[in-house]
Amino acid sequence: MNEKMLATLAHVDVPQTAPALSSIEGRARAIRRGRHGRRFTVIGAGAAVLFAGGIFWPTTTTPHGTVAMGGPLAFGAAPAAASQDASCSGGFGSWVSRDHWASSPEIAASTSLITDTSLPVASVGVHQDDMNCAPIMPAAVFYATDPVRGISVWADVADPFVDLTDLTAQTVRGVAGQVRTYEDHSLQMSWVDPDGIRWLALGSAVAQADMVAILDSLVFSGPDGQTLDPASAPAGFVNDPVDPGPQSTTTRSWQVNYGDETFVEGTVPGKFLGLRATTTPSEPITVKASMYAVGTTFTEVNGELAMFVKNGPADAVSGWLLWERDGVTYRLISDGTMTEAVALANSVVTVPVTDPRVVNAPEYPLD
Repeated sequence: MNEKMLATLAHVDVPQTAPALSSIEGRARAIRRGRHGRRFTVIGAGAAVLFAGGIFWPTTTTPHGTVAMGGPLAFGAAPAAASQDASCSGGFGSWVSRDHWASSPEIAASTSLITDTSLPVASVGVHQDDMNCAPIMPAAVFYATDPVRGISVWADVADPFVDLTDLTAQTVRGVAGQVRTYEDHSLQMSWVDPDGIRWLALGSAVAQADMVAILDSLVFSGPDGQTLDPASAPAGFVNDPVDPGPQSTTTRSWQVNYGDETFVEGTVPGKFLGLRATTTPSEPITVKASMYAVGTTFTEVNGELAMFVKNGPADAVSGWLLWERDGVTYRLISDGTMTEAVALANSVVTVPVTDPRVVNAPEYPLD
């Protein structure tokens, strides 16, 4: 990784200190947004920074640096096609005009508001990412809640270790592989199977030897040899079935920001809330446990499984909350505790785009 690559980590609307190059080499594949009116260039939309045009995308600080927690792309799970075609990890982002909201079934299903908050609605918006290639989905996801541990397995990926040197050799599933370890007890492991398919496994709070034993015991079948046999799932973990769903290169995300308008513009720090909702199929939220177990806590929102991820070191108080309901994936970020975030999430309701609270809210981007 070089300084030019570092510059692609993000373009945000506010100045912020860039993390040290040595602390993030290769691990963060974040986004780049070049503003041209309401259209953006997006590189690696699977990850992002805290602010991206008013959208709350969290980062987390670990002993090895600050990393984006937007998705698996931040940890090397890029589609294999990206190795042959660099444009595969790029695309365009744009803000969807309010005039088009009512005609979109995806927007109608995800338009939501937090009802139990005294903070005013600062802005609402719908962001659309049009990527050149469909996102990669994991082949398997396993997690444990007490203590929190996680493993995710990805097939047909690009080499996540290009230009990295802090690797060690590791035999995996009978072939030579490589592993990279991190100080927060997370690791990445990659190998190429006899059919020439590259695999990637992410593990957090799982010892390397245990990880290898689990990977060696997994059974995959199907036409592409990438469908997990549930009977081979490891003991002590919950197997979170992966529904690949209809793969799409387009994602539409409902955004609502609460707090002072000046804060949303990024000029005055203060009390804030951000809610994102999307119906686009994506990897299970439990994938996050395979990335950052020490900063993750399992909880519930309205009786459904939820995950609270610390926005900072493992001893931080604030963070962001993930949960799924009725085909919608929600992300709530606040400066409060997990208990406070769950209370807010319990009050989230779906509303029509004609709801007066939506109609009367400023549309993001703010003019």
